Amino acid sequence: MSCENCHCGCQHTDESRPMVIPGKDVIQVCESRTCGPRYSRAIMAELEKHFGLAANSENEKARLEFRGCLGYCSQANNIAVNGNVLSNVLPAEAVARVDSARLLPPSDGTAPEIQKEISRILEEDFLA
Repeated sequence: MSCENCHCGCQHTDESRPMVIPGKDVIQVCESRTCGPRYSRAIMAELEKHFGLAANSENEKARLEFRGCLGYCSQANNIAVNGNVLSNVLPAEAVARVDSARLLPPSDGTAPEIQKEISRILEEDFLA
């Protein structure tokens, strides 16, 4: 199945859903062909400083990693936080948005319309 939101041609399977690990925050920064060239590395650098972790590593409380397409290419840059997808993320706001998303209940990535609504609410709160 290809990306249903922008028809970018990225291939998605059940394995491409955002990861959730009970008891641990999982932060996944998309580095697909749309997000990667934009701000993925700068976003990851901000998150590495904030969490004290290197990319693609974890400790007892958090896992921080690059990953493939999250399926929201037209809204790049995207980050999954415990399965909830944040879109239109800029490096300067990445830490604040991720910290807010860490308070939300985990998602299994199967309800994109809910994830879009969560992203919209977080964006409004962040910009307010």
